Amino acid sequence: MPPVDSGIQLKITLATIMAKYKNQSILVIRTYGLGDIVMSTPIIRKLYTDRGGLCEIDTVTTAPEVFQHNPYVRNAYNTSDFDYSTIKNYNLVVNLDHVTAGNRYMIDQYANIAFGSYPIDCKCEVFSSPDHIKDILEERNLKSKGYVVMHMKHTPPANRVLPQEYWASIVSWLLAETSLHVVQIGSVGDLAFGGHDRLVDLRGATSIIETHALMEQAQSFIGIDSGPFHLARSTSTNMVVMYTITKHEYLYRQTFSNGLHEPVIPKIDCYGCIEISENYMGCHRGDLLCTKSLDVSEALSKIKRCLIPR
Repeated sequence: MPPVDSGIQLKITLATIMAKYKNQSILVIRTYGLGDIVMSTPIIRKLYTDRGGLCEIDTVTTAPEVFQHNPYVRNAYNTSDFDYSTIKNYNLVVNLDHVTAGNRYMIDQYANIAFGSYPIDCKCEVFSSPDHIKDILEERNLKSKGYVVMHMKHTPPANRVLPQEYWASIVSWLLAETSLHVVQIGSVGDLAFGGHDRLVDLRGATSIIETHALMEQAQSFIGIDSGPFHLARSTSTNMVVMYTITKHEYLYRQTFSNGLHEPVIPKIDCYGCIEISENYMGCHRGDLLCTKSLDVSEALSKIKRCLIPR
């Protein structure tokens, strides 16, 4: 039997996709956790590309801004605005709520729900541009690559809250040994330092898209494993990340930014307890040792590496 022409094969493939998926409507649900919502973006991209773009994808979430300008998403609904009676109108519903990482990559867990298999391309995508923070940079005399972004979590859960003196040591070193501004982000309840003209407090002052754009132009992101870290890893910025309950290797493969990803981990036997404990908000030991066991000298060494001009 003679070989089939590649051009004909392509037409057959496209025709098959169109016949199966044309105008298919898909709803993806992940309602909570900024980082977990950002980690749903590879799932949405694969749903779209597997169908050759011949589908319409909506999302339901508490952070619809994550999907602003996303070319794969038609509508991003806030949970408070979505009419749940319309779920029956979708051809496919992918519900990622209540999925936890445990001892597997979070995006792999998602992929298992959405596609029945893993791994997939884990690159997270949030779409912003320098225009989103142009005014913020000008108002605070910030220049591209002239600052680092820090997220010093100080709100629950306690297993991701590091001692204030740990962060103070890092901030003091940045002020003494570099000429960089230190841009502090997060919620208004998170930690921030003042008393120096190079300390910039933007807690609660920027939108998700603005924070993403701010990170994209930073020389490095420094912070704990939480929502803003996942936002940072959808950029090309270098990252120094402090880990406590989640093992860094569970996220390392999923980190596809063009920059460095430098993990700082506690040297204790219960590090990464999320894989054996259901106490995601606390500590099965009762003393939160992981938050007190990070070596600041190791962090500074890795920060230096990330501040080498690129």
